[in-house]
Amino acid sequence: TGARTGEISALKIEDIDFANKTITFQRSIRKGVIGGTKTGTIRVVPMIGDLQKSLEKYIGNSNRVYLFAQPTCDAPYSDTRTIVHQYYKSMLERLNLPYKILYNTRHSFASVVAELGVPTSIISKCLGHTTVSTTERFYLKFGNINQDDARNYLESLSA
Repeated sequence: TGARTGEISALKIEDIDFANKTITFQRSIRKGVIGGTKTGTIRVVPMIGDLQKSLEKYIGNSNRVYLFAQPTCDAPYSDTRTIVHQYYKSMLERLNLPYKILYNTRHSFASVVAELGVPTSIISKCLGHTTVSTTERFYLKFGNINQDDARNYLESLSA
């Protein structure tokens, strides 16, 4: 989804709308405190089919409130350190992937969907940026763009 780690940590099961295939981000955890999102806005992002299937399986018949609750109580983790040390690092090892900070998954999302041709305005909305220029400046470096695709696109403009 490209969501911030604090937004994912504060995600409640009720924020997932399986019927409309969307996820609503309306809160975040920062320094152990649940509050609004970084930009103070609520955003609804599309949920792709594979994610929906995984979430349906993960949630099952659970009566938890938070999607990623601590195992001992129905409360979110106060920060991502526990998640990184207990789950994320071991998952990367099992997948034989080098360690990257968890927040990099947000950048990876932006890069991958940009390479697939998703318009910057949609990427920006998914990331929760208030302006497209933020997305372009900090997430979509020109190096992420396939040079041949860029050249072909520009050539098509002059045809």
